[in-house]
Amino acid sequence: MLAGYGQAQNQTQVRIDKASGQLLIQGKPFLIPGGELGNSSAGAAAQADQILPSMAKLNLNTVLMPVAWEQIEPQEGIVDFNILDHWIDVAR
Repeated sequence: MLAGYGQAQNQTQVRIDKASGQLLIQGKPFLIPGGELGNSSAGAAAQADQILPSMAKLNLNTVLMPVAWEQIEPQEGIVDFNILDHWIDVAR
């Protein structure tokens, strides 16, 4: 997600300072107070509705979450990104 951070809307400049290794957005350091979900936490849409608002209340701006391929392709040959789309929509 970081690679596309705001670029479509307003051409946000995202880069990593070679000397310090800092992530810079619009030339300013971007601090990542983030949270990480365990394998069993990132499943159903109802979990997104419960977990992500709680993380936002902690002022986290980044979430690392696992996505199992079985969530995306529940049956061989049938790909469904709805659950992932829901998590992204709620996170935004």
